[in-house]
Amino acid sequence: MKRNPGTPSVTRLLALALAFSFGPAIASPDPLLVGCWRSQQVEVTMSDKTLRNTNGDCVIQYTATQALSRCQADPGQTENLSSYEVIGPGQLRVTPLDPVTSKPKAAPATMAYRIEGDWLLFDRPFPSPAATQAKQPIRIRSISVRVPADGTTRCEPRGETGVRIGRTPKSSLSVSAPPGWRPLLLDPATDKRLGPAVNSSLFLGAFTPMNATAERPETNQLVIVLDDTRHGPLPVKDERFESVKRQFSSEFTKGQITCDEPDRICASIRQPDGGHAYTELLNLKGRVAIITGAVAQEVPGASALLEKAVQGFVEKLREENRN
Repeated sequence: MKRNPGTPSVTRLLALALAFSFGPAIASPDPLLVGCWRSQQVEVTMSDKTLRNTNGDCVIQYTATQALSRCQADPGQTENLSSYEVIGPGQLRVTPLDPVTSKPKAAPATMAYRIEGDWLLFDRPFPSPAATQAKQPIRIRSISVRVPADGTTRCEPRGETGVRIGRTPKSSLSVSAPPGWRPLLLDPATDKRLGPAVNSSLFLGAFTPMNATAERPETNQLVIVLDDTRHGPLPVKDERFESVKRQFSSEFTKGQITCDEPDRICASIRQPDGGHAYTELLNLKGRVAIITGAVAQEVPGASALLEKAVQGFVEKLREENRN
């Protein structure tokens, strides 16, 4: 099945996914559903069998009878209210509601759902469009992660972080610049160098040292942080991450793999032209974060510098995504 990277044109599909995958409330309550969930990935299958991966800065708050989704978008926050009922094992009938009157504002829809530990998964098929129609969604699958009800984290979108620009899909993960680093405000949709590096991943940010020099940009370090969508809208648990690590290892020689731990794997590569790159995969909240540090030309101690830089971002990711 072909995969297309998420682009700003997927915004309408995300809204559709939120309307049907993140907007319920129940007549026969499922106690495991009640609480706050943060959207992690939405996968849209189109009528030509291509896949579009997207995500928004969204949360959904479930009560025993209703649910309210909130999304941070341009130019501000949007809300959608819905009701739902359990009509069978793993089956919901969802009805969008008018937020003022709480009366139905659209016909109900049916979808499948399941809860795997801390993750909530939805699957909704759509009727196949007529052959004469333009490409249309025929299936939407999504995954969200539970926000702990410990009183320290509010059920709200993360909001603007100041570390990225553009309207490309957003990761559920949070990261900020460690001391000595600053964000490079580049848009993957328009930057010809960054776009191919991001591809279909969810872009968290690109960063450079505070003391980066404009005189010799080829010697500046660059760190890019991504949220990998290639594993689909499913939680990457320990056993699955072992498979991810095996695939990653197969792309490098034995000497290039510099760490292999239960929740991370690292590789260091020296390019023939003198460039150097260091990458870590980190299993975090059921996602695979990709953190890559690179320098275009050889600089003294490049390998150690890049490893130290990437590990600074790994610690930031762990710290900011504990809840």
